[in-house]
Amino acid sequence: MAEIEETIVKMEHQLNALADQAVGDHQKHKSFLGEMEVFKDLFQTYIKKKVRPIEWEKIRPPPESSIIKHSGLEIPRKDEEIAALLKKVAVVKLNGGLGTTMGCTGPKSVIEVTSDLTFLDLIVKQIQTLNKQYNANVPLILMNSFNTHEKKK
Repeated sequence: MAEIEETIVKMEHQLNALADQAVGDHQKHKSFLGEMEVFKDLFQTYIKKKVRPIEWEKIRPPPESSIIKHSGLEIPRKDEEIAALLKKVAVVKLNGGLGTTMGCTGPKSVIEVTSDLTFLDLIVKQIQTLNKQYNANVPLILMNSFNTHEKKK
């Protein structure tokens, strides 16, 4: 256990040294240190857990018979057919990742991209348009990372 604690202390020292070198602006430096604190906590959680290794040799692709090629799908022509299919659909958006490499302090999905709209706004508008056009109720499910969840609060 002492070896783990020593590893964590060394990593923290290296992260602080990196922060001192990489960031000149005081506010950015403070933000960077906060993000590194989150990383340190995640690293500690990971390193202290007894995690079973993934047995990659046991992982197999799905059987060919369960895969339907895109070219083999029938294209629905009528709005009613499309609406019926939309009852079986949910949109799952991986909402992970902070935009730190782009100089942001929050999730990339809330970066403004056009006309005061964020990536997330555009996705919501697309789902709303789809739902309105076909009188559907396609849900939008956001999968947040730990960091994105904390920043989103």
